[in-house]
Amino acid sequence: MTKASREAHTKSPDDLSHVESSKVGAVARKGAVWSALQIGGRQLISIGSTAILARLVTPDDYGLLGMVTTLTALLLVFSDMGLSWATVQRKELSQAQVSNLFWLNAVAGLLLWGLCILLAPWVASFYARDELQAVTIALGATFVLGGLAAQPFALMTRRMQFKQMAKIEIAALAASAMAGIAFALMGWGYWALVIQALVGQGVRLLLA
Repeated sequence: MTKASREAHTKSPDDLSHVESSKVGAVARKGAVWSALQIGGRQLISIGSTAILARLVTPDDYGLLGMVTTLTALLLVFSDMGLSWATVQRKELSQAQVSNLFWLNAVAGLLLWGLCILLAPWVASFYARDELQAVTIALGATFVLGGLAAQPFALMTRRMQFKQMAKIEIAALAASAMAGIAFALMGWGYWALVIQALVGQGVRLLLA
């Protein structure tokens, strides 16, 4: 269980005690600033890491990953099913509801990973690349990590903890970039890109 999900059992999901009603506007403005910093940081890290990785892995490696991300991008549409939005927008939210939503997201992530496992042989056969089977299964695990992190992030959004979210997102992207570059330097090829994706989701979950 993540830090944010543990907190859900010790304080109310509606707890905005750190935000006085008269200061909500100021918090929202600061949130906008942190969101902008997050976007800028993500762009800088993404551009920098992509420029480095482009020299370390081959176009074929990127193409191999692209074959799988076509599938995962399609499945991503079904990964959250509006559960995070329900957490953010619901007027009142009980501990039981938070717990139920957390496990629904977790189960959805597991189901999507299971679907990736089932479809992996077909993906490999369709593109006539045997290595795609293992890559599809590995990348499918990001749905599990993302599902576990979904509700903790939804609660942070509800509580307007934008600074914390920005720091987590930037840290996760930086960690994933370093992992990808490190494994690419060791000659792992397309697996460096797979590990990059897994590390990013893993760090988001650990810090949430």
